[in-house]
Amino acid sequence: MSMNAAQPEVMDVLPHGRALSAAKTAGELRRAERLRLRREAKVAERSAKAAKAAGTRNATRATHDIALRRLVFVVCLQLGHAIILPSSVRPPSSIKLRSAKPKQYQPTRQEDGHGGAQQHDDHIVATARQDRVLVAQSQIDGLNDQIVTTYRRWAPVVTQWATFGGISAAGAGAMYLGGATWLGGPAIGVKAAKMYLTATASGTAWTLGFTGLFNGGERTVKSMGGTVAPPKVANLVTSTAVKAGLEEVPTAWLIPTDEPNAFAAGSWPGHRVVAVTQGLVDTLTTNELHAVIAHEIGHISHHDCGRAIQTASMVAGLRSTMRVGWQLLEGKSSSKSNQDDEDSSVAVGLLMVGVGSVSYAGSSLLVGREGA
Repeated sequence: MSMNAAQPEVMDVLPHGRALSAAKTAGELRRAERLRLRREAKVAERSAKAAKAAGTRNATRATHDIALRRLVFVVCLQLGHAIILPSSVRPPSSIKLRSAKPKQYQPTRQEDGHGGAQQHDDHIVATARQDRVLVAQSQIDGLNDQIVTTYRRWAPVVTQWATFGGISAAGAGAMYLGGATWLGGPAIGVKAAKMYLTATASGTAWTLGFTGLFNGGERTVKSMGGTVAPPKVANLVTSTAVKAGLEEVPTAWLIPTDEPNAFAAGSWPGHRVVAVTQGLVDTLTTNELHAVIAHEIGHISHHDCGRAIQTASMVAGLRSTMRVGWQLLEGKSSSKSNQDDEDSSVAVGLLMVGVGSVSYAGSSLLVGREGA
């Protein structure tokens, strides 16, 4: 009986051991499967983040390129009427060219015993008659005047835009260093610098395009209640513009106000105006009024109106970086997004406000260049 009682116990142990081994193997398989699924999920998450980052970089690069192209396009529109024509840097067509074949030197004999000296003189004359261009001194002086005028016209503009480019480059460099040092690395610094340049270029292009294309001199005067000037003022404007050598005579306008004032507006040919107030006409004599109008015509002749618009556009572009920074701060203060993203955006906004403030303060250099 004891042998029969012990036999079932042995038989029960073997199936139980197999069950434990099978359960252990199944648990390891499930654990391995879970690890595999986690690894695949992490790989997929990293791939999605990389694709999103690539898409963000492409979108930022496309936005930056579009803004830069618009800025270049608007600047070309604004400065198109001041392009240096080839005729201003080459002699006029009235200059005549005369070609003469050089005479061959032929020695001659003189009976007076000075044949050597006469032969030398003949050689000098023959050499002087070779091919040459005959240009009058007045034509050379006129060409020099055109070159000097072109230089004086373009040098301040180039210097002003170079100053603006230097301020923008310094601001972008500060944004990059701040982002790379305090916000998490060079990638954040590059993104912050691109954001700064995009804000500056977009603000400048928008102000330049809107002011130059949609806010001409006549629109400005009409918004102040101006009307067409009487013949007395119109004749003074016309005669002064003709004497100043303007290609198109600006329109004369009268503003109905008692404050004595006058100004010139408009950077495009055909949209330039000279406006005087009723108080100025009533206060000054004809000669004094003529002097004031001549002063305003001088502003048009030296393209001061266009330069003033360019200066205002540059200052507005530098100021727009502060506005973008404030918008980032205000937007994140009212949102409930991820805390890390919120802190990063707040830091970028503070950096934009700080660098934008310094850039806006540096715009006084542009105002100084414009007034030079």
